[in-house]
Amino acid sequence: MSAACPSMPGCAPWPGKDRYFLLYKNNLIFFLIFPCHLQHCATQSRSGHHMLQKKNFKGAFQLSLVALAAGAFSAQSFAAESDASVQDLDQRVRILERQLEIQKEEADAKAKEAAVVTADSKGFSIKNAKGDYELQFHSLIQADARFYNGDSLGGTPGRLSDNFLLRRVEPTLSGSLGKYVGFLVTPEFGGNSPALLDFWGELRFDPAANVRAGRFKEPVGLENLQSSGALTFIERGLPTDLVPGRDIGLQVHGQLLSQTLSYAVGYFNGAADGGDATPPDTDNRHDLAARLFAEPFKNNPGIVQNLGVGIAGTIGSVAGTAGSGAGTAANSAAIVSGYKTVGQNTFFSYRGATVAEGTRSHLSPQAYWYYNNYGVLAEYVISRQRLVNGANAGSIKNQAYEVTASYVITGEDTGYKGVKPQSPFRLGADGWGAFEVAARTGGINIDSRAFAGAGTSSFADITSSAQVAREYGVAFNWYLNNNAKVAVNYEETRFDGGATAAQGGNRQNERAILARLQVAF
Repeated sequence: MSAACPSMPGCAPWPGKDRYFLLYKNNLIFFLIFPCHLQHCATQSRSGHHMLQKKNFKGAFQLSLVALAAGAFSAQSFAAESDASVQDLDQRVRILERQLEIQKEEADAKAKEAAVVTADSKGFSIKNAKGDYELQFHSLIQADARFYNGDSLGGTPGRLSDNFLLRRVEPTLSGSLGKYVGFLVTPEFGGNSPALLDFWGELRFDPAANVRAGRFKEPVGLENLQSSGALTFIERGLPTDLVPGRDIGLQVHGQLLSQTLSYAVGYFNGAADGGDATPPDTDNRHDLAARLFAEPFKNNPGIVQNLGVGIAGTIGSVAGTAGSGAGTAANSAAIVSGYKTVGQNTFFSYRGATVAEGTRSHLSPQAYWYYNNYGVLAEYVISRQRLVNGANAGSIKNQAYEVTASYVITGEDTGYKGVKPQSPFRLGADGWGAFEVAARTGGINIDSRAFAGAGTSSFADITSSAQVAREYGVAFNWYLNNNAKVAVNYEETRFDGGATAAQGGNRQNERAILARLQVAF
């Protein structure tokens, strides 16, 4: 059995040993060895005997303390060295942690400055982290088929050729160069030869004030301004025949009153009805175009939230030389080469000697309304211009209108920018896309004064050009997803005039089935 520990704070007996003890003091551990059993030594000390042994005990005890102190000093030195190693290791860990923090900060900074690449149903884009420098790539591809009534007897009024064609192949590059500069470039590879459709730069000071310069559409026709990929029908209606197309000029445009009122005012070289201006412009005369379009309930959900009404028009003048014909450099954009049906066949044209000389103007009230899966679009166009053919001179007024109604069978919302299917088509799975049906009626009326005059002095020939065209059409559209669309239209156009008396006086009705596969992104 172990002896009791001496009266020393921090003393503890060594298990199984009577003369060995551990002493903990001042963070040091002492190993004590006594020369005799403590009880025996203590008894001898109290009786006064064996003083020598007591002295020996004291000396031995002191010697043990000295020896153990030396050992403790060595332990303390080892502990000090260990503490130094721990501190050194801790310092190294702190340095590594800071290096990792610096690396993370640098990586985060690079990530904030890295370009962002996007590829989705809206197209492809690359932009910097701030988003003020951006390049976007979009494309519109429309492959069409046209089938008409009757045989392919070219040259006979009403007899038209069936055909397949690439109606549009339009890749587009657009983007921004900093906060205030934007641009767009769109070539056209459909048709017979490549052409440049749109090419413009823009200063974007504020949503209420933007300045655009280059080649783009004049702000007039409602359906003409609608994206070709968002049309309800395969081809635009007859009013587009009477509005100017793309032109070169300068335009200020923007949105006001919490984006409920949009405006555009532009100054252009001038373009003929239904056509695009072809440079150079040498007559030193120009057109002023303007448009106001209001959506007063745009910010208030309800049945009239997507109701829009507007007015647009142009005024300007052109210079032609009587008897020079419409194809000279001075007036190549001054007069329309011909008006087309929705089947894209010319039903009216002026005589070759007829030129535009003097004032011309356009006026177009327009409106649309969309509510859930219902839609209506309507516009009316008046085109006035002064014509000259030899000694015959005068002003004429041509007019056109259309009303289009649409309904999305599958329930998706419709709008001016088209239909987005809620359940894209998936072969062998749920999802068929969106289905839409539509109906349209429209007409165009050529001023009777265009046919007045004896012999070839009239501006147009009633035996080859119709005075009135009335169009009726129905459409079925299948939106497979946001990028693919299949469309089938049936169009019938009826005419007054456009044929000789032997041919019945009226051009034969045009009945056409139009089909399209469209891919857009």
